[in-house]
Amino acid sequence: MYRILMIANILFFVIVLIINTLAVTSPFWGKSIVELTDLHANMLTPEHFSSSIWSIIYPLLSLSIIDQIKTVLKKEAVPREVQSVGIGFIITFVLNCGWLIAWEAEYLILSFAIIFSNWLTLIWVYYRLVGVEKARWIYTIPFSIYLAWICIGALLHLNLLLIYLGFDFFGLSEEYWTAALIVMGIFGTLLVLYLNQDIWFTLVLIWAFLGIFLRSKRLFYENNWVTIMSLFAMVFLAVVGTWTQFRKIKSSD
Repeated sequence: MYRILMIANILFFVIVLIINTLAVTSPFWGKSIVELTDLHANMLTPEHFSSSIWSIIYPLLSLSIIDQIKTVLKKEAVPREVQSVGIGFIITFVLNCGWLIAWEAEYLILSFAIIFSNWLTLIWVYYRLVGVEKARWIYTIPFSIYLAWICIGALLHLNLLLIYLGFDFFGLSEEYWTAALIVMGIFGTLLVLYLNQDIWFTLVLIWAFLGIFLRSKRLFYENNWVTIMSLFAMVFLAVVGTWTQFRKIKSSD
């Protein structure tokens, strides 16, 4: 049963790579991902360079897939990580493809529903993996980074959806509401740091806030609350993350 599941994981990952490659090289509905990002940009949108993190996520995810290929070919014992997660790998791969298609088709409500579902799925996968005794980094780190980036994506899509639906932000301007979303991102990261001392998750959020800060500074100048809060988020998470890692290393001695 698990060997069939690993073969399915491998196949679905290949499909993800193919669809993502086609989306970049031959956009399904004519507009590139960059064009769509600019078209639907809001104050939480980071600079374009931020999305280059996918060039790290996919190679890292491929490490777990290579491990499963090796396991299938050599008929070795099924990795404990695969047993723990089960069909979770496939679900997140399917949602990844579904979001890309919905986003390129500009189905904004559907794309939010899919990325939110992927966020929930990745939370489940992540905590199943960290719950495995002596789980290997080729499984935990890739999904930690993947989850962190989808957290930012989910916040960005939430902001986009509220704007699309004409939400009045409880009387607040978009600037203050976006700053509040950044605060949500900070608290979410602190929760992960508290529960798992996960520096990789934290580094991704710092990277995302850097992109948000630079774009906000370029378009809205320094005296904007999005600029201020994204800068604060970077510095604060860097300090707390470093302190958490120091304590983790010290406690392991």
